[in-house]
Amino acid sequence: MRENILETWSGAALSTGRITGCSAGGGFRVQIDGGRKLRARLSAGCFLEPGRGDLVLLVLAGEEDYFIIQVLERAAGTEAEATLRLPEASRLTAGRSGGRLTLEAAEVNLRGGIFRQAFKKITLAAELMEAKAGMLREVFNRRHEDVGEVKDSRIGRLRCLVGGLFSLRGETVDLKAEKRMKIDGKKIDVG
Repeated sequence: MRENILETWSGAALSTGRITGCSAGGGFRVQIDGGRKLRARLSAGCFLEPGRGDLVLLVLAGEEDYFIIQVLERAAGTEAEATLRLPEASRLTAGRSGGRLTLEAAEVNLRGGIFRQAFKKITLAAELMEAKAGMLREVFNRRHEDVGEVKDSRIGRLRCLVGGLFSLRGETVDLKAEKRMKIDGKKIDVG
């Protein structure tokens, strides 16, 4: 059983091998020196998910319990992504060229003193989006909103200063003031 094992340390046998594929149950098929093929699982401490052709370090912890404890070398000539396996089935994936970063988790929490982001484009998709802040300050060169159904705003006070043209149009426009309405201008056209 231990014929192709390189070293034995503290009762555990170490070996190197190449990943040949995935096996059922989330394990991996590995070929070690001499051509022997075996199945191995990722150890809890191996966060980098191996890909086909990767050179890995294995430990034999029992009779046939092989664990991958380290990815030693990525497969030559591949453009495989690097995926970190995190607890509770969370994953962090990055492309080799740095072109893409994917974080998969049931819940993502970010905490810190200051959060800065700089992107060319941001796309958000959610069934429900909530934002809470003591103060929100937005600065745009242009802003476009397209609300398909209803936009409902509840505001304590609204102050709107427009440097150029202010245009309000609608099929039906209803303006009501409970106490007082003031309209002032050098020229007022009605109709």
